[in-house]
Amino acid sequence: MKITIEKKAIIVYNIYIIITRGLNMATNIFLFLGNEKLITENKINKIITDSGIGDMNVETYDLSFDKKNESENTKISDVINSCLTPPFFSSKKAVIIKNPVFLTSQGLTESESNFLIKYLNNPLESTILIFNAVNLRLDDKLEVVKVLKKVCETRTTEISEKEMFGWLTMYLRKMNIDIDEDARKLFFEYVGKDTVKAENEALKLMSYVGSNSRVFEKDIEAIVSKSNDIQSYELTNAIVNGQTKKAIDNYLTLVKGGVKGDYIFNIIANTMKRLLIAQAMILEKAKQKEIAQVLQVSENQAYYIMQNTKKISKEKIVSNIIQLGELDYKIKTGKLDLDTAIEYLVFRA
Repeated sequence: MKITIEKKAIIVYNIYIIITRGLNMATNIFLFLGNEKLITENKINKIITDSGIGDMNVETYDLSFDKKNESENTKISDVINSCLTPPFFSSKKAVIIKNPVFLTSQGLTESESNFLIKYLNNPLESTILIFNAVNLRLDDKLEVVKVLKKVCETRTTEISEKEMFGWLTMYLRKMNIDIDEDARKLFFEYVGKDTVKAENEALKLMSYVGSNSRVFEKDIEAIVSKSNDIQSYELTNAIVNGQTKKAIDNYLTLVKGGVKGDYIFNIIANTMKRLLIAQAMILEKAKQKEIAQVLQVSENQAYYIMQNTKKISKEKIVSNIIQLGELDYKIKTGKLDLDTAIEYLVFRA
């Protein structure tokens, strides 16, 4: 069938309209995912800078949920009302939502969810809304998540362990410092994949060893601060192995660092579960990478867990998991408060 010049012109015109509409649909809603806090913050700052937004027109809200102080938690309605408020003597403003935990669970009431969805479907053009969901796993079943992913521009920042290892090596070479392979592994066991923390700890390390030197494991142990996760793993090991003094020391370190009781209890429970799974997988001759995937942890963390399982018997882990279950039941039925339950675990290790 021969196409006339007129029909060709109409087809070309329609294609042009589709393309230009697509080009003009620059989103003003961004969703950041992944595990890289520092890179994400840099990219958010770049969006704000490129949009010509000054400090007075940047508002940041932390929506992490505090069970003990529910009345002080920021409401999503406050954030949306801010989004609906015009910028101050400017054409643009930015609203940043940090730790949007309501995207990981049903943390919003129906009215709040509807209010947010209504805004997402019809955002104010002068407001750039940014969801900083780094290190959060979104629940794709939630309606608000489905709508958000349809209307936003999603950016994922990830950094592999190989890249982290390379970064540390190059960073230390600024002062002609080399690092032993075992020391490098221990460094990331302590700090994890948080590059903000890694950079701070690397600076401390550089000052400690000085230029034109080499870093060994003893240097890491002496100067690098352990992450809360590592402290919690060590606390769990001490409890399982009946090392009362070590358990108390680790517990007090976490409390002094501002770590809350519910976090400590959950970490102990999750660590014991991971130890049990890792033990079973090791017996099946599973590799470190496979264990990391099943436990949903980094390969460095998997290595650390695998080392721990060699020091702990299966019977000890199982008996402690049973004890945890009994304590959890008492907490939920009001027979025991959370802090007392944790102290029971720690002081009777």
